Amino acid sequence: MRALLFALLLSSGACIAEEPGTGGGGNGADAGIPVADADPNVGVVLSVEGLPPETYWDELPVFGHGPPYGTVIVEGPTDTVSAELGVDGSFCIDVPLDKGIVNQIEIVAIDESGDRSAPQDFEVSQFGEPPDPGDPVPSRNIALGGLPTADSTVDEEQNTFPAMTDGSHSTGVMVQNAIFSDDWMILRLPTPDGVETIRIYGDEECLIGDYLVHTAPSVQPEMPAPGDLNEDTNPWVFRGRFGSLNEANDFNVTDCSSDDQPCQEFNFTAAVTGAIGIRFVDFGCGSFAPDEHTINEIEAWTPEGVAPSVITAPSCQGGA
Repeated sequence: MRALLFALLLSSGACIAEEPGTGGGGNGADAGIPVADADPNVGVVLSVEGLPPETYWDELPVFGHGPPYGTVIVEGPTDTVSAELGVDGSFCIDVPLDKGIVNQIEIVAIDESGDRSAPQDFEVSQFGEPPDPGDPVPSRNIALGGLPTADSTVDEEQNTFPAMTDGSHSTGVMVQNAIFSDDWMILRLPTPDGVETIRIYGDEECLIGDYLVHTAPSVQPEMPAPGDLNEDTNPWVFRGRFGSLNEANDFNVTDCSSDDQPCQEFNFTAAVTGAIGIRFVDFGCGSFAPDEHTINEIEAWTPEGVAPSVITAPSCQGGA
């Protein structure tokens, strides 16, 4: 009888035994090591340094950072090129361009697991030919593609801000500010460089009005308002004034208008410029609130450079 009872107990225990590793809350060796799920909100990192909006070279070095030990693929207008990344993820790739057109460039990064970053798209215009050795390096308008910063106190009313830095004098944006206010606009330049001439094109149907021009070497957090007439306010340097009801108050401004296109030019000793401050000190074309000012184009021209003995194309190996 005792032997029979022992056999029944063994039989009952076998029925409730659990599979290895699934024991009810035990910490047995079969339980395995828990693994956290990958965060689906973290994408593949890709940062690309600002590409110039235009160039006269037929090849352009593209550089930035991607995932360590990943791959970066650049799809250009004529070819697709790629680079294998090292431990720091940095890359530089020479991308050929089609001549005489606006080149569409798409860049994507792939990490070690095969996951892809969101593509980044750029447009680069290739026009003209590089200067011959011995010729001065031509000046450049580095305001192309510039946009107002969050510190600007004016708003878009008609069209959008990119219209005033798109390289066309026939497109523009009407900005507005509160009536009788002393508001300003801070234009961030894509790539700071030496500047000696600023040209501001208006629209004769809605004149810009009385305004001051300042420059700063770079855009800084919480930038103050550009200063008043003949007033420098760190980091702003006063460059000129146009449109005063008393012309004697206008300063350092030359008329560069042509046909029906109003234009004012401000010249000064070349200085590194990363931001242009425009301060409206009177109404433009708005006689009731809000004040309105139309700007068709803002240009910031670098000095004409001294010609090097040899000019070579920029590349990941140097040049230019």
